[in-house]
Order: sequence, then structure tokens, then C-alpha cells
Amino acid sequence: MNAKRGKSNKSALDTLGLFEHPTISFVRGSIVYDKESKPIDYEILDVNDAFLKFTGLTKEKVIGRNSSNLFSGEGKVALPPLNLIVKTVESGKPQSVELFFESSKRWFSIAAYRPSADQFVAMFEDITDRKRSELSLKASEERFRLLFDLCNDGAMVHGMSTDGSPTPFIEVNVAACQRLGYTRDELLKMTPGDIDDKNSSGTTAIHKFMSDGRVVFEQTHVAKDGRRIPVEISSKLAEIEGKPFAISMVRDITDRKLDRERLEALVDLRTQELTEANRRLIAEIDERIKAEAELQKSEAYFRSLYEKLPVGYQSLNAEGYFLEVNPAWLQTMGYEREEVIGRKFCEFLIPEQVPLFLERFPIFKERGEVQTEFTMLRKNGSHALISVTGRIDYDPEGKVRKTHCLMLDITEQRRIEKELYRLASFPLVNPNPVMRCSPQGEILFANNASQPILECWNTRIGGTLPDYWRSQISEIFASGQMKDFEIVCGKRFFDLKVFPNLELGVLNIYALEITKRKQIAKDLEISEANYRMLFDKASDAMILWEIEADGAYRVREANRMALERYGYTKEEMLKLGGQDLNTPDSFKYTSDAVDQMKNTGYAVYELTHRTKDGRPIPSEVYGHAFELNGKQVVLSVIRDISERKRADAEKARYQAQLESMVEERTAALSAEIASRQKAEEAIKTLYEHERSLSQALKRQIDERIFFTRALVHELKTPLTPLLGSSEIMAKMTKEEPLGSLSRNIHSGALQLQRRIDQLLDLAKSEVGLLKLRLVPVDLLELIKDVAAYTTPAAAKKEIKFLLNLPDSMPKIQGEREYLNRLLLNLIDNAFKYTPKSGQVTIGATLEKEVITVEVVDTGIGISPEKLGRLFVPYSRVAADESKFAGLGLGLALCKTIIELHGGSIWIESPGHGTTVRFTLPVGQKRVKIVEEDPEQ
Repeated sequence: MNAKRGKSNKSALDTLGLFEHPTISFVRGSIVYDKESKPIDYEILDVNDAFLKFTGLTKEKVIGRNSSNLFSGEGKVALPPLNLIVKTVESGKPQSVELFFESSKRWFSIAAYRPSADQFVAMFEDITDRKRSELSLKASEERFRLLFDLCNDGAMVHGMSTDGSPTPFIEVNVAACQRLGYTRDELLKMTPGDIDDKNSSGTTAIHKFMSDGRVVFEQTHVAKDGRRIPVEISSKLAEIEGKPFAISMVRDITDRKLDRERLEALVDLRTQELTEANRRLIAEIDERIKAEAELQKSEAYFRSLYEKLPVGYQSLNAEGYFLEVNPAWLQTMGYEREEVIGRKFCEFLIPEQVPLFLERFPIFKERGEVQTEFTMLRKNGSHALISVTGRIDYDPEGKVRKTHCLMLDITEQRRIEKELYRLASFPLVNPNPVMRCSPQGEILFANNASQPILECWNTRIGGTLPDYWRSQISEIFASGQMKDFEIVCGKRFFDLKVFPNLELGVLNIYALEITKRKQIAKDLEISEANYRMLFDKASDAMILWEIEADGAYRVREANRMALERYGYTKEEMLKLGGQDLNTPDSFKYTSDAVDQMKNTGYAVYELTHRTKDGRPIPSEVYGHAFELNGKQVVLSVIRDISERKRADAEKARYQAQLESMVEERTAALSAEIASRQKAEEAIKTLYEHERSLSQALKRQIDERIFFTRALVHELKTPLTPLLGSSEIMAKMTKEEPLGSLSRNIHSGALQLQRRIDQLLDLAKSEVGLLKLRLVPVDLLELIKDVAAYTTPAAAKKEIKFLLNLPDSMPKIQGEREYLNRLLLNLIDNAFKYTPKSGQVTIGATLEKEVITVEVVDTGIGISPEKLGRLFVPYSRVAADESKFAGLGLGLALCKTIIELHGGSIWIESPGHGTTVRFTLPVGQKRVKIVEEDPEQ
């Protein structure tokens, strides 16, 4: 191997004395080439004292050595990569890059330029503190953004107009987007009204929110796909830049809403669940028996093959469950055979690879062969990149019997490939400005990258600095100490370091453009402030716990709500551990939650916290475990569930009562079943007897209908001409006593017609043939008409007839003819049993959609033993009461008419006087609308 070494004369920087810089390391060198003139390394020709001081090396150990030798030696060596040096020398253009050196754990800004044809000069500046500041700001932003996005509840922020109506959202987290099915950009164009169910009213909550500044209420949100999602919203009013904003934590309470329904369905589900569980168990046992039989059949065939293979072998069934693995597979993955067989292949993949397997496995079964790669989990938790080559074993029917796959661990091979690619891919950026000036402010040297600064100062090489800088240069040279400045050139920012070189009588100026860094820092500060505001303004308590090496939990961050709820200051809270906030009984509930967070990353659980003054607070915690800055942390979103606990206690009491009722009902059912078994024979006998009675009853009903029709026909046939003739005779006969006799005949015929109609209606009602044709009826008007019609009868008997009616009443649904007959019958009875100078009063009232009508007389009254028989047909005949004529059909018919209208009727008689009351519903709610069949 040959090497081309550059000239050993000093560079321009040597002449200028820049190598004497006290804090910036300089390296001068030349490229080393092989026989084919390809660059393979570079040799160190010179370094300054700053380089030696930082690395701890001497010039004898550095000068004349290649960079590759220094990398393998001792000391904190920070050298530029070969590709940066080659590009600088070959292009002739200065290059620069920022790199992190693992050996020294420091960040460096490295700039290189070509002073001669085959030499280079590289300058090193330690920017570790600046990088750490940037990373700290970025980590802070990422932490609060992470806290915001990892919150299990939906977090939504929107503005408020002056009238209290919401404006569009300005921020939403991932949970809100996932729950509603919208993207973040879609939600930021919407207002709360766009996702609220239109049938849900939030007016009361808005008023309370505007008056109190916070509110917790229930609402129904409508997802993008139309789903209705019941939610509990905890909102707090916050002021940002002088404007009101609402910060809301939205929790899905679908499960809570379903609790009661699940409880009510529990009894019915128990038997079904047991049956289904037995069915699944039997099916699973059958499947396992089949799988074991298939496994035993193939075991002898493959045993000799897979045990001798130097690479891993595995066999899966059609569902992806392990049937067999060989010793090489077990050695690669670190498992015992019993830990693998019968488990699904997905269980040995990292979570990110599971969807890929589920996608490729059906294709593999269809095509019959596969060649792919998967990242698998070893037993010790490490990852193994496995190359998989396999084929399918089909049965005679073309169905998948099993797979045969060879597994090759290519983890180390892939790691080496990635490392080689990384070393060859360092990014390149523009060089930094470098200048030299005299103590009087004359510019002696400036590289091309310094041009923006020279233009800003309106000077050039050979010119002088502005007055301000001349005075600063003079002071720095006099003090002999380096000074740092930050300047603005138009829209660009530069960090300037001025170093005096007293031996050469000059000052060196090194500049680094920090425009992008300044903007990033500004953006990071704004972003951190925003996420800090969201964190602190949240309506639920939020605590970030750090898990220490011994497993103890320590508070790392807490929002304002947590401080207010538990009564601690920020400084006090950050000194607390889990044992300080949790009651002793709470720890027995947290172990399961900790295990779940280890497996899934999150958990929802309940425990009891205690405040600074010892007050217990039942809490529901949404915990999310993740890694932050290399440490395990848990973010807890804590909601006070004191009210819910009281409701749960009431629900538990109700559930216990329900369980007791179920047990009682079960016992009653058992007794009833036993009783039914004993009564089966009796029921058969009764059924036969009932059937014979039913047939006899049908015959009697048919005979009665026939008899009633015949009776009405026989009575009404001679009555019709009698009514007509008597009416004509009464009108034509003026002489007495023929006129009175004619009127008596006509009156008797009318009375006989009414008795026949009553008899017919009663017969219809007894066999279910009395029907109504319902129309709107003004009951108040009907009462007045009937009263006007019967007033002459009252006057004739010298009875005082009064009406006690309201001004108006709503109409009812009824048949006017039957209601007219009802009123006439009741008033006629009142007149009949009220003596001369007595009083009859008709009244009506409306209460709760029911009209009550009463007919009150001051007559002879009714004895208690007779009150129970008044609505029984023919009760007057059975009692042989001859003082007043009649069959006792009127009140029985009145009862039938009232019940057909959906009302009720009753009679009261305290011994003197009688009151008949009946009720009628307003409208059709309780009235059965039916029509009479003309044939019947």
C-alpha cells in the first residue's frame, strides 16, 4: 500500500496563529491512499494544544499516526469521519457537521477546509451544553405532548364566545380522535355542537359552566359513523392570552350505562351461559383430541430429521399453532419444548409483527410455499431476526395438514449490515464563518462563510469593523479573555466567539449560525407552555409517577387539579411517594393493575386516595405505563368518584335485593313445578269438564240470542202501529176524557218501547254484542240538553232541579245515544225516589284527564243490604218491590254503558238521600273503539 502525503509546510491558519486557540481544537492532516489511489485513511500532521488538552494525549502519540489507529487507542479522541475529509479535499469546498462521539460522550461541531491540494484542516468546537439545552426543551415538549396524547380520556379544548356558545376546537388528543372516528384536522374544524346529539340538551350545564367556571355532566356524542356514544364530560374554564377557553376531559361511560341492563338480564343469561360454556368445552376437547392424534401420527416420521438439522425447524397446524420444533429452534430461542408446543406462533412475535403474520399466513397456505423474515421474542426478552423458508403439507382433499419451515437466525448479520450503512451515511451541512482582525478592528482574514456577517457590518477583508465592535475588540484584547456574543444579520442569527491571541497580536472570531436553532428553541418554548397549560388546566387530577429501582412510585409531575384536590403545594407533592397518597387498603387493589400495565401498557382501576388532612377520596384511575427519557413512568388520570360510589352502594343494595328476590322466586318456581306435577291429572279432568261446560254455554248463548231476537220481534211488531195510532189519536182528540186516555195510551206505549230497548241492550251486553260507535261528544252540552228535557217532569212533581256544572270541559269519545239514555235513566230514578219538595242536583268535575258526573237526590235513600244488588239485572223483581214499577234493568244497563266507555259507576247512600257517580276518561286512551255487527 502506497501513501501520498501532502506538503509539510505550515497552512494559512498556522501563519495566522489560529492553531493557538485555547478552546477550539485544530487538526491538520493529509489523506492516505492505496495502490489504486483510493482514499482509505488520513494521517495527522499537526494538532493544537486545545486538542491535546481535551484528549489527554501527547503530540508524540498523535503526530504521524493514522486516524484509524487513534480510534482504537486510549483517550477521548474526537476525529472527523473520513468521508467528510475526502469530500473537503476533493471538492475544495469547506464542509461542516455536528457529531456525537460515544467515547467522550460529547457533541462537537466539526468544520473542515482545504488549505492546499492534498491537505485539510479540521476545527472542533464542543457544543454539548447547547445540544443538551435543545434536547431538554425538545424532551419537555415531547413529555407534555406525550402526556396529552397518552391520556386515556378524550381531551378537547375549544374557545368560548361572549354569549357562552362554543367556538371550534383548537386542540384534541389521540383518544378523542379514535373515539369519534375523525382525524385531528377534521375535529379542529368542528365545534362541540357538531358532535353533540341534537336530542341531548346541555343548556343547564352551559349555564353552570359559565357561572362556576367548571362543570361535570353527561352528554351523548355522535361519532363519524353515526354511533351514539354516552360520555361524561368534565370541563374547566381557562383564560389563554386574555380569551376564555374550555378544557374538557371526555370519558366514555357506555359500560356504566349498560350495567343496569346487564344486571336485569343476569338471571336469564346464567342458564344460557352455562349451556354455551359446556358446548365450547366439548368442542375444544374434541379439537385437542384431533390435534394430539395428528401430532402423534407425524412425530415418528420427523423425529430423526428435525433433531439432526443444524438450523431451526418448526411445524404449525392450519390455525398457526405449534405442532413440532427441533432442538436447534429451541436453542436459538431459549425455550423448553413444553413451553412452545400447542401455543400460537403469534405469541413468539414482537407485537408489531403479529399483523404481518396474520396477513402472510393465509397466503402461505394458499400458495404452498414461503420465504420471509420475522422478528421473534427469545425467552430472555431479546429480539431475534429470523429468516423463514417453508412449504405446506396438504391432505388428499387439498386441505392444509401442517407446515414445514426452516428457521435461520440472521440477527447478527443484519446488525453488521446496518452498522456499515450507518457509518457511511453521516449528513453534511454548510461550514461556519471564521475571521481574524487586529486589535484596532482591521479585518485581516475571513473565509467564504463569513460573507453574510461582513455584508451586515458593511465591510470586507482589509476594512474595519463598525465602531461598536472596534470598542469591544479593544476591550477583549486588553483583558486577554474570550468573550461570547449573539448577533442578528437580517433574518439570520449567529453565535460569535472572540479569542485574543496576545502572542501574535490578533483576535480570532469564530461564528456559528443558530437561526434554525433559535426558531426551534422559540417553538419549543411556546409548545411547552401550551402543553403545560393543558396539563395544568385539565379538570381531572393528573400525576406522573416515576418507578424507582426498588419498585417504589415517586411523584415526578402533578397538575393544578391534583394539588387543589389533595391540599399540597407543588414542592410538597414532588416529595411524595405512592404510600403517601394511597390508603393502606388501596395497595391490595393495585397489584393487578400493575401486572396489567406491564402486559398491555395501561389499566383502569379504583382505589382510595387521602388528602393532606387525611380525608379519603374514592378515585377511578386511568393509568398508562411508558418509558420517558430512559425511565419507566406511569401517567395517572384520576377522577373523584365519591358520588358514583354512593350510587354504586345503592346499586349493590338493589342487586342484593334482586338476588334475594331471585332466590325466593327460584324456590317458588320449584314449589310451583312440584305442585303442577301433582295437578297434571286434575287438570286433564278439569279440561274435559270445561270443554263440556263450554259447549253447553255456547248452546245456551245461541238459544238466548235466538230467544231475545224472537221476543223483541214479537213485542215490537204490534207496538209499532200502536205507537203511531196513539200519537195520531192524542193529537186529533181534543175532547175529554178521550184526549187524556189517548195521551195515556201513547205514554204507555213509549214506556213499553223503552223497556223493550233496555231488555234488548241488557241481553246484548250479557253476550258481548253491545258495541259502541265512538265520536267526539260534548258531555257538558249533553247534560244540559237532558236537564232541559226532564225539567218539566221535575216541575210536575214539585222537585227542585239544580245544575252544578263548570263553564267548560274537554270532549270525550263516546256514543251520544247511549250516554243520553244513561243520564235519562239516572235522572228518572232520582225523580222517582225523591218526594215532593225534594231536590235533585247534577254536578260535573274534571281532574287528571277524568270527568266525574254525579246525580244527588234527597229521596228515601237505600239500605246497606240493598246497595250491593242494585247493578244486578232483575234485582227489583227478585226482591218483589211493588211500590215502584220496573224490572231492575236500568242500573245494570247503566253499568254496562259506563264500562264500555272505559269508566266506572258507583252508588252512595248514607241512609237519607242517594248519590250516583260515574267517571269517563277524556280522549281515547282507555276506551276500546268497537262497532256493532249489523248481522248480530
